[in-house]
Amino acid sequence: MKKRHSVMVFILIVTMLVTLTPSVMAEAETITIYQAIDLALVNSPDIKKAQNTVDLADINELNSKIAYNSAYTRWAGTNFNNSGYQADDKAKRLAWEGAQDSLGDAKKSMDNTRETVKYNVESQYLTLLNNENQIKVLAKTVAKNQTLVKIEMIKNELGLSTAILVGQAQIRLESSQNQLKSLKDSLSTLYWVFNRTIGKDTNNQVTLSPVAFTEVNYNEDTQDSTKSAKNVSLALTQYNRTVTKKQNDIADIGSNSSEQTKLLEVQIGQTELSINDTNYNIEVGIKTAFEKMNSAQKNLFAAKNAYDVAKINYDQLKLQYDLGMIAKVSLDDLDITLDQALNSYEKATYDFYLATRELALAQKSIFVSSK
Repeated sequence: MKKRHSVMVFILIVTMLVTLTPSVMAEAETITIYQAIDLALVNSPDIKKAQNTVDLADINELNSKIAYNSAYTRWAGTNFNNSGYQADDKAKRLAWEGAQDSLGDAKKSMDNTRETVKYNVESQYLTLLNNENQIKVLAKTVAKNQTLVKIEMIKNELGLSTAILVGQAQIRLESSQNQLKSLKDSLSTLYWVFNRTIGKDTNNQVTLSPVAFTEVNYNEDTQDSTKSAKNVSLALTQYNRTVTKKQNDIADIGSNSSEQTKLLEVQIGQTELSINDTNYNIEVGIKTAFEKMNSAQKNLFAAKNAYDVAKINYDQLKLQYDLGMIAKVSLDDLDITLDQALNSYEKATYDFYLATRELALAQKSIFVSSK
């Protein structure tokens, strides 16, 4: 029996992290993940290319149909048993059938492209959200290191520290500042790609809304998933069609041309090798998708546990701080640790969602992977 499994994942909205400044918020356009998907399905370069292929195939199919009907008109009034008519009719009919197949393939490819673009936009969106949160956490680290440098310098002036310790504090500050700059540069590039995908100006500023995911349905049986993927594979459909056509050509030739028959048989053999390769790749793709989903689920549980521990530790230290038992700098350290744990938990949630999406798409013979 075919089993189905549903996963509903709700993202924890990060309220503890630093928000954007009012001036930036005023300039930036707010966009949700669903709005981004809708925009990409219209503006993505991949969608436009796929639609252009469909349009060309549609025109070719129409022209082939007209050519086929014209052949009948051209031979009207003659004996339709005439070998010339029959050859012309067959050539035009086969050309039309080929054009119909090409149009069907183009439409199927378009459907696959739409699914791929949806996934890519989700992946880009979630990567941007996570990187933004990493930047906020790293900005806290920079601020903390700046404070520690000032403290160490004051202690040094009072003879309570050394130039070496001051230098070490400055090195830690510089290192965190460099990490922050690198991450901001990377985020800028990611936004450039994201804006291009959704059809916005590449320098456009956008603010991403928090997300709550809808359920992802997938078949939990590996063998059944593999069978389903093979049944809907566009590549396998095209290869099998090629084999059938060449087998029909051999039947039409009969014993008239052994050389031509031999050539067709070799071509069939080559196509069958491609079929075997495609079947193998589908099997590996399904297996990999299941393994990735299971691994992502384990990572999610581990990240959740790590966050829970960090939260308990923070709450305990916060109580000590409120009682005046520890300095604020000690609390700030654990506050950053908590933010990092929360960010890791959020990323693990994103990764698990994307892994389930990849598995569901693989079962449609659409193989994608988050970067």
